[in-house]
Amino acid sequence: MENGNKTHFVDEARITERSMKRSQTDEVRKHYGPWAPTYGRPEDDGPLMAMVRAREDRIIDESLALDGTESILDAGCGTGARAHALKDRGHVVWAVDCTPEMVAIAEVHVDRAVVADLHELDLGRTFDLILCIGAMEFSHEPGALLKRLRAHVAPHGRLIVLVPRTGPGGWLYRFIKAKHGLDAHLFGTGEMRRLAREAGFDWEGHRTPFIHNFVAVLRTTAVS
Repeated sequence: MENGNKTHFVDEARITERSMKRSQTDEVRKHYGPWAPTYGRPEDDGPLMAMVRAREDRIIDESLALDGTESILDAGCGTGARAHALKDRGHVVWAVDCTPEMVAIAEVHVDRAVVADLHELDLGRTFDLILCIGAMEFSHEPGALLKRLRAHVAPHGRLIVLVPRTGPGGWLYRFIKAKHGLDAHLFGTGEMRRLAREAGFDWEGHRTPFIHNFVAVLRTTAVS
């Protein structure tokens, strides 16, 4: 059903042996929904988290390599701060998140905002660039999620993902999320390369903003 002018609600419907066995979309909504009014604000983050976010933002921004004409989808947009900045740079920007409270804030800054589970995503169009920042770790089937995103990437388009990684930093991140009832999957670069290849992406490279995560840049393969 339609909600206002922009927000569209989409019907919802193995991560690994080490992680969750079922969808936790409801848990994600319960955690992030009440957080929406202050999510990402410096006063809410505190100095350490603000520093982490700033470094993540810088590395993601350096990975964009935009010429100003690209259409962009922010998949797992949160309150839309990143989508808003890209819209201000002149891009056509759509935003998707599973949490209605987040999308209600994001929708005023983008061309279209959608409430949807990324595993069920079907927007009827493709984008030159998709960002999936801080969403894949909550997926019960990250390979399937990547394939859903791949279906929305234009030929020669790119997907940029930020995920927590295996190791002490990732273990701490996972512990923090577990305190809020969420099971965060940690990725190794080898696993992410495999999942990307199986979904139809070429691996362009990765960078590590902090000790607990990495940013990977994927491009659609020449032959799908």
